[in-house]
Amino acid sequence: MHNVDNKHQITPLQRDQDATTIMIRNIPYNCRRKELIGMLDDFCLMENQKSPMPYAYDFLYLPIDFRRSRGFAFVNFTSSSAVWKFYDNMHLANWDFLPRSKWKRSIEIVCAKIQGKEELVRHFSKSMFECESDEYLPVCFTPARDGLGQPVELTIVGNRR
Repeated sequence: MHNVDNKHQITPLQRDQDATTIMIRNIPYNCRRKELIGMLDDFCLMENQKSPMPYAYDFLYLPIDFRRSRGFAFVNFTSSSAVWKFYDNMHLANWDFLPRSKWKRSIEIVCAKIQGKEELVRHFSKSMFECESDEYLPVCFTPARDGLGQPVELTIVGNRR
């Protein structure tokens, strides 16, 4: 394990594990949830056009502090193969695709401590968040978002104080 900021323990992804939940690190502070959804949708759309295997994600949480991203997000993909395809495409890439981004840090993808949509929902549904809008809360998607533009229900997870 690596110690990061003396607060969070991170674990690199291992090819032999079936992880579906990742932590995306080094996200620009001005990145919004809708921009991250756009990036994930674009990735899934691109991969779904190339492969019969479905690429989709069903949970996203981008922690916000004082209307700014805290620099990381949690994403649950519907398969470990989608995680690895995302990792292979995005790990150590830059953020040039985001509007207004002059961010110098590279995208870093690591294994999340909590794995799977059900466990994420269980964990965050008990949480109270200090925020003024549901835009800053964790969300899950039904059905999972695959970038194909199908109607998807967004469900807020957790509560605001």
